Amino acid sequence: MVKNILYIGGFNFKNTNASSIRVLENARFFKKLNHNVEILGKIEGKEPIYIKDVKTSNILKEGGGGFASDISAIKLKVISSHIDCIIAYNYPPIAFYKLLKFCKNNNIELIPDLTEWYGIDGKLTFDKGVRYVLNQWRMLFLNKKCKHKIVASNYLDTYYKKSNNLVLPFVTIDSSIFEEKYYIDSGAISFVYAGSPGNNFSKDRLDIVLEAFAKVKGENTNFLFNIVGLTREELYIMPSVRKAVALLGENLKCFGRLKNDQTIDVLKKSNFVVFARDINKVTSAGFPTKVFEAFKYGLPVLTNKTSDIDKYVNKQNGFLVEKANADEFSNCINSILTSNIETLTTVIENCRKNNPFFYENYINNTELFFKKID
Repeated sequence: MVKNILYIGGFNFKNTNASSIRVLENARFFKKLNHNVEILGKIEGKEPIYIKDVKTSNILKEGGGGFASDISAIKLKVISSHIDCIIAYNYPPIAFYKLLKFCKNNNIELIPDLTEWYGIDGKLTFDKGVRYVLNQWRMLFLNKKCKHKIVASNYLDTYYKKSNNLVLPFVTIDSSIFEEKYYIDSGAISFVYAGSPGNNFSKDRLDIVLEAFAKVKGENTNFLFNIVGLTREELYIMPSVRKAVALLGENLKCFGRLKNDQTIDVLKKSNFVVFARDINKVTSAGFPTKVFEAFKYGLPVLTNKTSDIDKYVNKQNGFLVEKANADEFSNCINSILTSNIETLTTVIENCRKNNPFFYENYINNTELFFKKID
């Protein structure tokens, strides 16, 4: 049965980020399955726009603000359209509580789209403490009032095991077409990290990766490590990585913050995506956008096992180590640098030929999920 779906959240279409990538790809996928989908997110202007054929309107009131506690924009959209389901992406707890009541009174299925279990990033402050408590309220109690959920990981699927869940880490309807055979320069095998590692590397352990490359340089110098998101100066003022940054010298290239299209250009010119993450509730509940984007651009990933990564990355299409540990990463990097080019090319070609996030892999489970919604 065709559903009329309203996809809502604070995803920012002014600046492409992980949330906007996920939601737009999901919406396009659901449209591919013949559902009617409209997005309410953060856009410029009052009038709706079409982003990759998906109608998108502004969730913010005129002048901005009110999104975290005000659901008036959603009510207006429901009044003007026949809505069967509202999919709420990591929605602010107070507004989500109001949505629960509103949807119940209007016979609308409220479906949380859950990709993270937020912790506290950096030093604890009063505001961070309040946000943490509210988020726990949403994750532990409010979400359980919803019979159907879209979740990014098996961790969340297991936690909400009593509901009808669709495990959807990422999906794309765009087929990856790489017409030319891939070639690697054995004299400068390139790795790339693109993103924001968080306060004191609380999100991505870029410090571990830098230390690993510094260890590698003692044995091999035929590599280049590209970093997008931070300058060399910004890294050098951090005591934990200062020594590694100095040791790497010309083997490290820092681009600072770039526009999305410039970041993609750096990614495409690199050979492998590399990042490290600690294993905790936050990394177990979510799924890294970096893995999805790496497959999209045909780049094998080098990372450690967190979330459900090992369901998608294997020896044929990438490189996995057990822990976020500098020794494990340096050993793996050394192995890559000393491998013959034909072996590395085969790994890259496998990555380019088979994207595990292609929509055809999710059709059956997604159709079954929507069939269970009354």
